[in-house]
Amino acid sequence: MSRSFLFVPADSPREFERALQSSADALILDLEDSVSEAAKPQARDTIRQMLAAPRGDKAVWVRINPLDSGWALDDLRAVVGSRPFGIALPKSRGGADVVRLAHYLDAFESAADVPPGSVALFDSRLLSGATANRSDKPHYLVQAAYARRWFRDSTQGLRLAAARLEVGRDFLATVAPDDRGLFAHLRNAS
Repeated sequence: MSRSFLFVPADSPREFERALQSSADALILDLEDSVSEAAKPQARDTIRQMLAAPRGDKAVWVRINPLDSGWALDDLRAVVGSRPFGIALPKSRGGADVVRLAHYLDAFESAADVPPGSVALFDSRLLSGATANRSDKPHYLVQAAYARRWFRDSTQGLRLAAARLEVGRDFLATVAPDDRGLFAHLRNAS
């Protein structure tokens, strides 16, 4: 399980080289906020080169542009064949966006002759509700990766990657009502 993530601008090979030397467990190559609109096509080429380079034991993710931005499919087309560890989905509006991205990944993996389910999917809403911690109270973190093959079964399950899964008493209040079922099996921390 990755304990730390370091965001790296997707258009900067120099920053990527520096990030590889960092103590972060995983890197997230950011195509969304850190790359201007005009630079996005070149950044996709740069990411392919970064993903082809030796990465040591670091998991390298790619944060694509939001699904409704008009750029997400180009992002996926450019990077899935290079086999990033996973795709980080920004500005997700809920489970429907996750399922939509899962279908896109299935199609792009097939087109790139990448085994199905090889590229993980991460929904940023799982990080403290994708909001800043603006209080002195801790926000609880559940690190998770959607196992896309599970979307085809009746449970639409979530594979949670942690040894002990607990959430704070107020956690479910911060989760959108439609998504609360994803966390129903977790127990409250005392």
